Amino acid sequence: MLHNKIINRLVAFAGAEKYVYSMMLMDANDGVMTAGNREGVSQSLQDQLKPLAVEGGGSNVWYTQGSKNSLLAVRQIKSYTGSTFTLDHLGTLVIRIRVERIVADSTNMASGEGQLIVVDTASNRSIYPAEPLLTPRELAVEVSRPNLTGQAVMFKHVFHCQDGVLL
Repeated sequence: MLHNKIINRLVAFAGAEKYVYSMMLMDANDGVMTAGNREGVSQSLQDQLKPLAVEGGGSNVWYTQGSKNSLLAVRQIKSYTGSTFTLDHLGTLVIRIRVERIVADSTNMASGEGQLIVVDTASNRSIYPAEPLLTPRELAVEVSRPNLTGQAVMFKHVFHCQDGVLL
């Protein structure tokens, strides 16, 4: 009964949110409940995400899968009853984000010359596109700008040409 209620909630969220590709809840007893696109999450990836969520202590943690252009929001789920927050570990919630939709909706930002780039600031790795026109060193410089804050940032890099040479 509770299992079905949780799946129904996951389906409701995954179906209603424009930028959510899928949702997965891994409970403390190693049960897995999924909703949305059923792209599988390997056992080895699940084993990486669980401690990452615990490290976050209930806060959202971003996880990138560079080769898949995939962005995962990972969070530990803790218990509470009424007004009592026991904060016992209940499981891990994983939300796969539709980066391509975010980028498509941001086409005004990317129109004209340049490239829209989404970067994980912790690793300076490009989340989208998989192979940006900037080198890893150039990405690090862009991400270190004081006006860009957060775990994942989106910016437009405009390339300048002078005498036919890309600067």
